[in-house]
Amino acid sequence: YKDLVETLFRTKHLKIVVATSTLALGVNMPARTTVFCGDNPNLDPLRYRQMAGRAGRRGYDNIGNVVFVGISPKKVFRLMTSSLVSLHGHFPMTPTVVLRMVNLHGKVNHKTHAKDILLNLLKEPFFKNKNEISKQAKMHFRFTLQYLLEQDLIKIDPKTGLQVHGAGALAVHLRFAQPGNMLFVKLWDMGVFEDICSTFHNKGEQSPILHKLMLVMAHIFFRQPLPVGFTKKDLLIQPEQKSTVVLKILPPKVQKILDQQKKSALRLYRTYLQHTYLPEVESETHPISEALPISNLDIKPSTVSPGSFLSKVSLQRVPAAIRSPYFRLSGAKDDFKSAAEICQSVPSKLYMDLEAFPVCEYTDRQLRNLPLNAYATDFFRHGSLALLQTDNGLGAGKAWALLKKWSHLLQDIAQAVTELQRPTDRATAEAEYYGTAAVIEKNNTSKAFSVLSTQFNEMFENWNHQQTNQRKKLEDIKKVVEED
Repeated sequence: YKDLVETLFRTKHLKIVVATSTLALGVNMPARTTVFCGDNPNLDPLRYRQMAGRAGRRGYDNIGNVVFVGISPKKVFRLMTSSLVSLHGHFPMTPTVVLRMVNLHGKVNHKTHAKDILLNLLKEPFFKNKNEISKQAKMHFRFTLQYLLEQDLIKIDPKTGLQVHGAGALAVHLRFAQPGNMLFVKLWDMGVFEDICSTFHNKGEQSPILHKLMLVMAHIFFRQPLPVGFTKKDLLIQPEQKSTVVLKILPPKVQKILDQQKKSALRLYRTYLQHTYLPEVESETHPISEALPISNLDIKPSTVSPGSFLSKVSLQRVPAAIRSPYFRLSGAKDDFKSAAEICQSVPSKLYMDLEAFPVCEYTDRQLRNLPLNAYATDFFRHGSLALLQTDNGLGAGKAWALLKKWSHLLQDIAQAVTELQRPTDRATAEAEYYGTAAVIEKNNTSKAFSVLSTQFNEMFENWNHQQTNQRKKLEDIKKVVEED
């Protein structure tokens, strides 16, 4: 469909094309004029530059026209003058990407064609040192497969090979929320949500259960730190205040499961770095440098002069396989406490991305745990975007965008959980044998997520409706003033 519209527009059979921000990237549709009709929180300087770039046809127009309709002059000025965000390359391999690769390969009939397509992710990464990152991506892929096998998200079928298994389909469905999707399926497999929702059929217990579900998911999805500059005075909760501002701690059982998940992931990736990649690099013609980062002085014992200052510095080196020489001088060993610590202290030749770790952590540059913003649980409590701005310190556009993500996430979870808990023939037979209590218990979790999604979306849509009515009233007042 897009190709057809693009062709018709370029051949002048279509004079006007009405589109969303999808027209910003990936199409060749230059026009004489680009019109932005109405404001939207998703309209940022980057999207504006991409979409406004359609104005002006090469070889036909000397000037391209950009028209704003229904957008405040203040925002127009910001869109046109703000600097663009920096674009950074990311390491291609994450557990979600590997799981999707397995899912695609397991579903298609033409395995050879699918294999050739998927291998492109490992062969042609957009990095400066293609050979190094390609080799590491392949090794990282192997260890990520091992991790998925340990988590029981994939299985080896003797006939068809690797297949997505168990809650792996749920992780694929929630792929846009990585790495939270991997943590969610871990809690799902451990029965955390079933335990929380076990008494949801009692109407008097539904509200506390919904708030507990939101608390657990707020720790793993779309996490945001408190704004820089928040003082202890800002965090003091007044008796009449409806916001908690700081996200409450998880229940001990849930926190223990996430800690075990983190420990398992760190152990696996530490082993990957120690015993797979580094030995091969050290055996190559260009081994990992042991030079200090600023002075570029080599501190290998075999290269420094006996009795010199560098020889004394070299003696302080702690035997380690992963840490860079700079960190070894401070006495650091390979007992990593967090994924951020691994990414920060490995040699520059090792490409590690924090998104590749399925862990629940949020730290600053000093690796200190940051308190999380309770914006999601607070909104579910009071339903006010204005309070998120005043109490939680979020800008209007950012708060709206985050709540929109939550709205889609809860809808997808409710849909996926309902499908997972759809009764099978065996479940029906068990229900008939054990009684209706079995049916109630199995449906509690899906009902709880459905109700949670419905209530959250109603609060979000109510706020959107109020904002629309408020804008209409302001427009009517403006028209009356102009007529007078």
